[in-house]
Amino acid sequence: MEILKRKIIRYKKGLFTQEEDDVINESPLTIKINGKIAYYCMRLPGSDEALSIGLLYNEGIISSLHEITDINSSSDLIEILLPQKDKFSAKTITSSSGATSPWSLPAPAYRHETFKIKPDELFKIQNNFFENQKLFEITGGTHCAAAFDKNGTLISFAEDTGRHNALDKITGKALLIGRIQDIAIVMLSSRLSFEMIKKSYRTGALIIAGVSAPTSAAIDAAADAGITLIGFLRTDRFNIYSHPERIDEL
Repeated sequence: MEILKRKIIRYKKGLFTQEEDDVINESPLTIKINGKIAYYCMRLPGSDEALSIGLLYNEGIISSLHEITDINSSSDLIEILLPQKDKFSAKTITSSSGATSPWSLPAPAYRHETFKIKPDELFKIQNNFFENQKLFEITGGTHCAAAFDKNGTLISFAEDTGRHNALDKITGKALLIGRIQDIAIVMLSSRLSFEMIKKSYRTGALIIAGVSAPTSAAIDAAADAGITLIGFLRTDRFNIYSHPERIDEL
Protein backbone atom coordinates (compact mmCIF):
# COMPACT_ATOMS: atom_id res chain seq x y z
CA MET A 1 0.00 0.00 0.00
CA GLU A 2 1.53 3.31 -1.10
CA ILE A 3 -0.68 5.72 0.85
CA LEU A 4 -1.83 5.38 4.46
CA LYS A 5 -4.37 7.33 6.51
CA ARG A 6 -3.32 9.08 9.71
CA LYS A 7 -5.40 11.15 12.12
CA ILE A 8 -4.13 14.70 12.47
CA ILE A 9 -5.08 18.03 14.00
CA ARG A 10 -4.97 20.77 11.39
CA TYR A 11 -4.61 24.44 12.21
CA LYS A 12 -5.82 26.83 9.52
CA LYS A 13 -7.00 30.41 9.66
CA GLY A 14 -7.26 30.42 13.44
CA LEU A 15 -9.18 27.15 13.75
CA PHE A 16 -8.19 23.62 14.82
CA THR A 17 -9.92 20.66 13.12
CA GLN A 18 -9.53 16.90 13.52
CA GLU A 19 -9.06 15.23 10.15
CA GLU A 20 -7.56 12.23 8.36
CA ASP A 21 -4.58 12.93 6.17
CA ASP A 22 -2.99 10.96 3.33
CA VAL A 23 0.63 10.12 4.14
CA ILE A 24 3.18 8.23 2.11
CA ASN A 25 4.05 4.75 3.35
CA GLU A 26 7.66 4.28 4.43
CA SER A 27 8.72 0.83 5.59
CA PRO A 28 11.90 -1.28 5.76
CA LEU A 29 13.29 -3.51 3.05
CA THR A 30 16.00 -6.10 3.60
CA ILE A 31 18.11 -7.16 0.63
CA LYS A 32 19.96 -10.45 0.94
CA ILE A 33 22.70 -11.49 -1.46
CA ASN A 34 23.73 -15.14 -1.48
CA GLY A 35 21.81 -15.67 1.74
CA LYS A 36 23.45 -12.84 3.68
CA ILE A 37 22.03 -9.42 4.50
CA ALA A 38 23.75 -6.91 2.22
CA TYR A 39 21.50 -3.85 2.48
CA TYR A 40 18.76 -2.60 4.74
CA CYS A 41 16.83 0.46 3.65
CA MET A 42 13.67 2.44 4.26
CA ARG A 43 11.59 2.82 1.13
CA LEU A 44 8.13 3.26 -0.39
CA PRO A 45 6.88 -0.32 -0.97
CA GLY A 46 6.56 -1.19 -4.63
CA SER A 47 9.04 -1.93 -7.43
CA ASP A 48 11.27 -3.57 -4.81
CA GLU A 49 12.99 -5.81 -7.35
CA ALA A 50 13.76 -2.79 -9.53
CA LEU A 51 15.07 -0.93 -6.48
CA SER A 52 17.35 -3.83 -5.53
CA ILE A 53 18.66 -4.39 -9.04
CA GLY A 54 19.19 -0.69 -9.63
CA LEU A 55 21.02 -0.33 -6.33
CA LEU A 56 23.41 -3.17 -7.19
CA TYR A 57 24.02 -1.70 -10.64
CA ASN A 58 24.49 1.88 -9.50
CA GLU A 59 26.87 0.77 -6.75
CA GLY A 60 28.99 -1.09 -9.30
CA ILE A 61 28.26 -4.52 -7.81
CA ILE A 62 26.79 -5.77 -11.09
CA SER A 63 27.29 -4.54 -14.64
CA SER A 64 24.51 -6.57 -16.23
CA LEU A 65 21.18 -8.10 -15.32
CA HIS A 66 22.58 -11.44 -16.50
CA GLU A 67 24.87 -11.59 -13.45
CA ILE A 68 21.80 -12.25 -11.30
CA THR A 69 20.88 -15.93 -11.51
CA ASP A 70 17.86 -15.79 -9.19
CA ILE A 71 15.75 -13.19 -7.41
CA ASN A 72 12.88 -13.77 -4.99
CA SER A 73 10.72 -11.20 -3.26
CA SER A 74 8.28 -11.12 -0.36
CA SER A 75 6.63 -8.19 1.38
CA ASP A 76 9.77 -6.72 2.96
CA LEU A 77 12.55 -8.99 1.69
CA ILE A 78 14.45 -9.39 -1.56
CA GLU A 79 16.78 -12.36 -1.99
CA ILE A 80 19.29 -12.25 -4.84
CA LEU A 81 21.71 -14.92 -6.00
CA LEU A 82 25.01 -13.68 -7.42
CA PRO A 83 27.36 -16.63 -7.91
CA GLN A 84 30.31 -14.33 -8.65
CA LYS A 85 29.97 -12.40 -5.38
CA ASP A 86 30.39 -13.96 -1.96
CA LYS A 87 31.37 -11.19 0.47
CA PHE A 88 29.03 -8.40 1.52
CA SER A 89 28.80 -6.35 4.69
CA ALA A 90 25.39 -5.23 5.90
CA LYS A 91 24.53 -1.60 5.23
CA THR A 92 21.73 0.40 6.78
CA ILE A 93 20.37 2.95 4.34
CA THR A 94 17.93 5.65 5.33
CA SER A 95 15.46 6.87 2.73
CA SER A 96 17.51 10.04 2.27
CA SER A 97 21.11 8.90 2.43
CA GLY A 98 21.45 5.93 0.12
CA ALA A 99 24.53 3.74 0.08
CA THR A 100 27.89 5.40 -0.26
CA SER A 101 31.08 4.41 -2.01
CA PRO A 102 34.07 6.19 -3.55
CA TRP A 103 33.86 8.11 -6.82
CA SER A 104 35.80 5.28 -8.47
CA LEU A 105 32.83 3.42 -9.85
CA PRO A 106 33.22 1.48 -13.09
CA ALA A 107 32.34 3.48 -16.17
CA PRO A 108 28.80 2.97 -17.44
CA ALA A 109 28.38 0.04 -19.79
CA TYR A 110 26.72 2.32 -22.35
CA ARG A 111 27.44 5.91 -23.27
CA HIS A 112 25.68 7.92 -25.95
CA GLU A 113 27.42 9.90 -28.60
CA THR A 114 27.19 13.63 -28.01
CA PHE A 115 23.77 15.02 -28.82
CA LYS A 116 22.04 18.36 -28.43
CA ILE A 117 18.71 19.29 -26.91
CA LYS A 118 16.76 22.52 -27.25
CA PRO A 119 15.47 24.41 -24.20
CA ASP A 120 11.86 23.86 -25.30
CA GLU A 121 12.49 20.11 -25.41
CA LEU A 122 13.82 20.21 -21.86
CA PHE A 123 10.65 21.93 -20.69
CA LYS A 124 8.51 19.28 -22.44
CA ILE A 125 10.46 16.55 -20.66
CA GLN A 126 9.93 18.35 -17.37
CA ASN A 127 6.17 18.56 -18.01
CA ASN A 128 6.12 14.80 -18.61
CA PHE A 129 8.06 14.38 -15.37
CA PHE A 130 5.55 16.45 -13.39
CA GLU A 131 2.53 14.70 -14.93
CA ASN A 132 3.73 11.35 -13.56
CA GLN A 133 4.07 12.54 -9.96
CA LYS A 134 0.72 11.14 -8.79
CA LEU A 135 1.72 10.25 -5.24
CA PHE A 136 3.43 13.58 -4.69
CA GLU A 137 0.27 15.38 -5.76
CA ILE A 138 -1.70 13.54 -3.06
CA THR A 139 0.81 13.46 -0.19
CA GLY A 140 3.62 15.89 -0.97
CA GLY A 141 5.87 13.20 0.49
CA THR A 142 7.85 11.67 -2.37
CA HIS A 143 10.99 12.24 -4.35
CA CYS A 144 10.81 11.48 -8.06
CA ALA A 145 13.26 10.38 -10.73
CA ALA A 146 12.87 9.67 -14.44
CA ALA A 147 15.02 8.43 -17.30
CA PHE A 148 14.54 9.58 -20.89
CA ASP A 149 16.17 8.71 -24.20
CA LYS A 150 17.86 11.33 -26.38
CA ASN A 151 14.55 12.04 -28.13
CA GLY A 152 12.86 12.89 -24.85
CA THR A 153 10.81 9.68 -24.66
CA LEU A 154 10.20 8.40 -21.13
CA ILE A 155 11.98 5.12 -20.35
CA SER A 156 11.26 4.75 -16.63
CA PHE A 157 9.79 6.76 -13.76
CA ALA A 158 9.65 6.22 -10.01
CA GLU A 159 8.51 7.87 -6.81
CA ASP A 160 9.88 6.98 -3.39
CA THR A 161 10.37 8.35 0.10
CA GLY A 162 14.08 8.65 -0.69
CA ARG A 163 15.76 10.32 -3.64
CA HIS A 164 18.40 7.58 -3.89
CA ASN A 165 15.69 4.92 -3.95
CA ALA A 166 13.84 6.69 -6.76
CA LEU A 167 17.02 6.82 -8.84
CA ASP A 168 17.81 3.17 -8.14
CA LYS A 169 14.26 2.21 -9.12
CA ILE A 170 14.41 3.90 -12.53
CA THR A 171 17.76 2.24 -13.18
CA GLY A 172 16.40 -1.17 -12.21
CA LYS A 173 13.28 -0.68 -14.32
CA ALA A 174 15.41 0.23 -17.33
CA LEU A 175 17.54 -2.88 -16.81
CA LEU A 176 14.46 -5.10 -16.48
CA ILE A 177 12.98 -3.89 -19.78
CA GLY A 178 16.33 -3.95 -21.59
CA ARG A 179 16.63 -0.20 -22.09
CA ILE A 180 19.50 0.82 -19.85
CA GLN A 181 21.56 1.54 -22.97
CA ASP A 182 19.00 4.12 -24.13
CA ILE A 183 19.19 6.40 -21.09
CA ALA A 184 20.46 9.81 -22.16
CA ILE A 185 18.74 12.17 -19.72
CA VAL A 186 17.99 11.76 -16.01
CA MET A 187 15.59 14.14 -14.28
CA LEU A 188 15.43 14.49 -10.50
CA SER A 189 13.13 16.27 -8.08
CA SER A 190 15.75 16.43 -5.35
CA ARG A 191 18.80 18.49 -4.59
CA LEU A 192 21.58 17.62 -7.03
CA SER A 193 24.16 16.12 -4.69
CA PHE A 194 27.43 14.34 -5.35
CA GLU A 195 25.86 10.93 -4.70
CA MET A 196 23.04 11.59 -7.15
CA ILE A 197 25.51 12.56 -9.87
CA LYS A 198 27.56 9.45 -9.12
CA LYS A 199 24.56 7.15 -9.48
CA SER A 200 23.26 8.95 -12.57
CA TYR A 201 26.70 8.59 -14.15
CA ARG A 202 26.36 4.82 -13.90
CA THR A 203 23.19 4.91 -16.01
CA GLY A 204 25.11 6.40 -18.93
CA ALA A 205 23.15 9.66 -18.90
CA LEU A 206 24.87 12.66 -20.48
CA ILE A 207 22.38 15.21 -19.15
CA ILE A 208 21.22 15.39 -15.53
CA ALA A 209 18.53 17.95 -14.79
CA GLY A 210 16.72 18.91 -11.61
CA VAL A 211 14.38 21.50 -10.22
CA SER A 212 16.65 22.20 -7.26
CA ALA A 213 20.20 23.34 -6.60
CA PRO A 214 23.45 21.42 -7.12
CA THR A 215 26.27 21.21 -4.60
CA SER A 216 29.83 22.21 -5.40
CA ALA A 217 30.93 18.56 -5.35
CA ALA A 218 28.12 17.65 -7.75
CA ILE A 219 29.20 20.34 -10.20
CA ASP A 220 32.83 19.22 -10.05
CA ALA A 221 31.88 15.55 -10.46
CA ALA A 222 29.62 16.29 -13.44
CA ALA A 223 32.36 18.33 -15.09
CA ASP A 224 34.89 15.54 -14.60
CA ALA A 225 32.47 12.87 -15.87
CA GLY A 226 31.52 14.78 -19.01
CA ILE A 227 27.94 15.34 -17.85
CA THR A 228 25.79 18.36 -18.61
CA LEU A 229 24.36 19.41 -15.25
CA ILE A 230 21.23 21.55 -15.18
CA GLY A 231 19.70 22.95 -12.00
CA PHE A 232 16.76 25.16 -11.08
CA LEU A 233 14.83 23.86 -14.09
CA ARG A 234 11.57 25.77 -13.94
CA THR A 235 8.80 26.74 -16.35
CA ASP A 236 10.91 29.10 -18.45
CA ARG A 237 14.44 29.05 -17.05
CA PHE A 238 17.36 26.90 -15.92
CA ASN A 239 21.03 27.11 -14.98
CA ILE A 240 23.78 25.17 -16.75
CA TYR A 241 26.66 24.20 -14.46
CA SER A 242 28.82 21.99 -16.67
CA HIS A 243 29.28 20.98 -20.31
CA PRO A 244 26.90 23.51 -21.92
CA GLU A 245 27.74 22.22 -25.41
CA ARG A 246 24.77 19.84 -25.34
CA ILE A 247 22.23 22.65 -25.07
CA ASP A 248 21.15 23.79 -28.52
CA GLU A 249 20.55 27.45 -29.39
CA LEU A 250 23.20 28.51 -26.85
